[in-house]
Amino acid sequence: AVMALMRKLAKLLVTLRSLRKDASLSAESLLDPANFEHLLEALDQASSKKANVKLSMAYALKKSVTHMFGQYLIGSDMERYDRLKQFEKLLTYKWDDITGEAVYQNDMRRQEHLRKPKQLPIEEDMDRLKAHCLSVFDEYSDPYRLMCTSDFITLRAAACTRLTVFNARRGGEPADLELRHLEEAMRGEWINPQEATSEEEKKLISRSKLVYQTQKAKGLVPVLLPEDCISALNKLVQCRESVGISKENTYLFPFTQGSSEPVSGWHELKKVCKDAGVSHPE
Repeated sequence: AVMALMRKLAKLLVTLRSLRKDASLSAESLLDPANFEHLLEALDQASSKKANVKLSMAYALKKSVTHMFGQYLIGSDMERYDRLKQFEKLLTYKWDDITGEAVYQNDMRRQEHLRKPKQLPIEEDMDRLKAHCLSVFDEYSDPYRLMCTSDFITLRAAACTRLTVFNARRGGEPADLELRHLEEAMRGEWINPQEATSEEEKKLISRSKLVYQTQKAKGLVPVLLPEDCISALNKLVQCRESVGISKENTYLFPFTQGSSEPVSGWHELKKVCKDAGVSHPE
């Protein structure tokens, strides 16, 4: 997340330098009220006026303001603090103008474009993707199999993809599950057997695991763990130490090499779609 934020700010800074014709401008220049009008132009150019890119860059600026407020207070640099306060007021005043059209375009895309039948995934591709994930589970989930890092990465991608597609979630949601979520699901903490009134519901409860995770602006979001995925998830937990997962990383789908971050669900899904040979990965 930090690296992504830095890349967005770097792109903005390069664009601002080009507009001002001043290669000496520092990253702090992005938050200078004297550069505000040029910054608005830089936002349009750096994002190529793409709604989602412009929104992410605008929020990157907001995060930077909050961070620099803290830095200036720690250093007792009240002159810079007051100047940043002026920039924050300008950003707040212009926020709707900066993000309004981008928010509208994103909402329209979600509500209209993505819900059209022709935008739905092809069933044959979905079947192929599921078959590929289950094949990976069969190959790598043996509790007695010794796992190397590449094996772990393959199994992690398949399990993350299976949960993402099964729950019809955005890639970032199941990817953010933590170890405690799996433990809660295995203990059945989120399921009340008394609510199952039919035989079908009782069978579903016995075969699947349910957990809730907290998502921004959504509160608690349910994630169902299908029976065919449980052995793979347990295997990922079992071999974490042997493949070098940091003990401080509490995510169910962690990066390797000592990272404390979760993987990108979108990138995992994209990789598995390619491995599965789906005809329309987009």
